[in-house]
Amino acid sequence: MIRNCDNLNRLLELNLYITILTNTHPDFSSDPQTSWTMAVNDTVSYKLPGWSDPEGNDNAEIYVSKMDGQETKYPPFMLFENSTSTINFRPRDFWDSGENFFFSVVIKESNSDSVLYSYYCTVTMLGEKFDKEAHNVVHWVDVSYDILDINADSTGAMLFSEPVNMTYLEQHFYFMFKVFYRDISYRENKEDKNLVNFVVDHYGWQGNNSIVNFTMEFEKPYLLGLLLKKSDKLYINRRDYDDFNATEFFLSTSILDLPDYEGDVVYRGNSSWH
Repeated sequence: MIRNCDNLNRLLELNLYITILTNTHPDFSSDPQTSWTMAVNDTVSYKLPGWSDPEGNDNAEIYVSKMDGQETKYPPFMLFENSTSTINFRPRDFWDSGENFFFSVVIKESNSDSVLYSYYCTVTMLGEKFDKEAHNVVHWVDVSYDILDINADSTGAMLFSEPVNMTYLEQHFYFMFKVFYRDISYRENKEDKNLVNFVVDHYGWQGNNSIVNFTMEFEKPYLLGLLLKKSDKLYINRRDYDDFNATEFFLSTSILDLPDYEGDVVYRGNSSWH
């Protein structure tokens, strides 16, 4: 209430009324799933339900985040696709076996940082839980590879030191390796140059699970005649591929079948030819 007097000394009163409207957070049209059980090497996808805003005054923003008090137990193998509101789980690390992981699904008003609701979620991993201190052993397998002689028509081959699963390699080659070249201009500009095309012609040439044949194509003026000069060099370098799966990459003749195998197997090394 506001009180005052006018010029004639009359009392004036102004009453102000405030109507408080509820403004609740947007919510899913049905209760979302909040617990999952899976094993290492499983692939699980879950699409969140649709949403609605009771007041209809804002759009919803949905995301996943670390759970308060469980920040170190956020599932590293989880990916949230915002465009489709889909949660994808792809556990591949045997260290995750037997563990529990936690995260939150948050739904909020787009224009407010306080009008929100968090659903607390749990991921239970099946299998034996490994004692990391007792199993703190990593077996490195040096899977080296060499680039064999490249012909004048720019065909060549890669030779692996261990037999590998060529079907897996064909599906993941361009995720696992980066191919580029350097010529004499690299001395000045330090530029790695991309090929016009790099095609793997044969995975496992004549049944040999250690050889990959390829054909290259370069920009003008080289076209198919590159790598004949002393300053030219081709590189096939290993990428840091997060989804690399050693159990699928190595064949049964590899170290994975040794009775005392324990730990991770990784491939490493780069190769060049000039």
